[in-house]
Amino acid sequence: TQSTWELSFEKVFEKSKMATVHRESVLPVISQVKFRKAKYATFKVRNDPSQPLEVIPDKVGEKNASKSALFKDISESQARFILYDKEYKTADGRNTSLLYFFYWIPHNVNQNDRILYSSALTNFQHVLEGFKFETPQEIEEIEDLLENEVVKS
Repeated sequence: TQSTWELSFEKVFEKSKMATVHRESVLPVISQVKFRKAKYATFKVRNDPSQPLEVIPDKVGEKNASKSALFKDISESQARFILYDKEYKTADGRNTSLLYFFYWIPHNVNQNDRILYSSALTNFQHVLEGFKFETPQEIEEIEDLLENEVVKS
């Protein structure tokens, strides 16, 4: 006989095979971050039995939003896909930005959500272009990436 965990895994894994990206709602939000109309955006996997299993926008940070606003919009117990536009000056004084894609799977996320987000990751990555991929597990790791990233001109 199968354990409860194995049955749960099979149930989630079977549903997750169908995880798609809701392009009509996701692509405009990605564009907002890419073209500096928004500072960040978070996306979640909608896991409602009455609707298709898909990645949808969750929250969008205004153009001048701070890192702390992002940290308030994410939870240390819920997985999310996060896009962030980090603006900085190059060594020669030019203003530029680095687009980040954070695959946010904190330590406290339950196993079902880990499987759902893992299965949706590839489909979500297919709609992204030009984002640097990172997999932080703690808010401090995101903060370190955004503070310490050095980009050579």
